[in-house]
Amino acid sequence: SSLQDPHGVAPHERARMRTGAMALPSYAPAQATMLPEVDTGRNRFPMAVVWGTLQPCTCCCPCVGHMGVADSQGKVHDFAGPYCVNVDRFMVGNVLRYVQLAPEDVEGGAVGWDAALGRADVEYRGKIHNIVCDNCHHHAARALRLAGYGNPGLLGAWCLCFGQGKWVSAMACVQVFGPALVLYAAIAIIVLATR
Repeated sequence: SSLQDPHGVAPHERARMRTGAMALPSYAPAQATMLPEVDTGRNRFPMAVVWGTLQPCTCCCPCVGHMGVADSQGKVHDFAGPYCVNVDRFMVGNVLRYVQLAPEDVEGGAVGWDAALGRADVEYRGKIHNIVCDNCHHHAARALRLAGYGNPGLLGAWCLCFGQGKWVSAMACVQVFGPALVLYAAIAIIVLATR
């Protein structure tokens, strides 16, 4: 019907998905879903968990950074502060590392993924950001859990991104580890010089 989008979702269902009122569909037979290509220049990573640096913390400890989750069109959603979930405006700038999920690995495919992410966004727009207890990692993990991607917990999304993900470029890797290596070298030189 002309009132449905390419994924077969009627307008009233899309509105319910945005508000989080729609229950996630159960696993259905895999449909051929063509996702848009990853576009690092536009910061677009369809159906992906993404990561970027959170300076100066990343400089001191390269595993510390900011996480987000991208919808099926590649727009990054990230819990950026109290009552704030950014969409297509990643708080820390460019994504440096990402892991893209396959639609058939998620409950309901791309439509289910977007619905789960929408529900996580609605939930986190009602939360205070706490750097330790309720942060961007929790938002990413919540979206994964709602999409039927297991129960990742606080570090689960990070482990997924770093264990199975890839750098957007070789320079992205240098951008993460380079400053830390310079800092560690400077500390070592100071310590050795003051002995």
